Amino acid sequence: MIDLPTAFNSALICILLYVVTWGGKAGRFGASFAIIATIFTYVGLGDPEPYRHLNILIFAGDALLLFGFVYIAFQSNRWWPIWASAMQLNGVSAHLVAALSTSHLSEVYYRMTSLWGVPILLIMTLGTVLDARAAKRGSFIEVF
Repeated sequence: MIDLPTAFNSALICILLYVVTWGGKAGRFGASFAIIATIFTYVGLGDPEPYRHLNILIFAGDALLLFGFVYIAFQSNRWWPIWASAMQLNGVSAHLVAALSTSHLSEVYYRMTSLWGVPILLIMTLGTVLDARAAKRGSFIEVF
């Protein structure tokens, strides 16, 4: 049986390859930020109890991903970076709640920060599919 991290990593690799191949500049930038955030997360998971307290490395990766999506949203005429930014803001907010909380459960912190990863990947993929269709029809001009 495949475990959740293996399934997520497999989906991450496939989706990022698709987005890099078909997503134009916005897709390549988004994929780059997602890869960097993933590296920060895995380094942060080296902590023996990574979700017992605010994990600075995982928070930094998630904050960088949020700023990356916001940057892409301002530079692009695509909708998916706005959706991804909104979802990523929820994940970053979970880190801030954990920082302010004097007592929180590590399981809740883990679930709230990792909840948005899969929907963001799906939004990136859907946005790339829709952008490619619009480009084929000639109704889409790449700005970023």
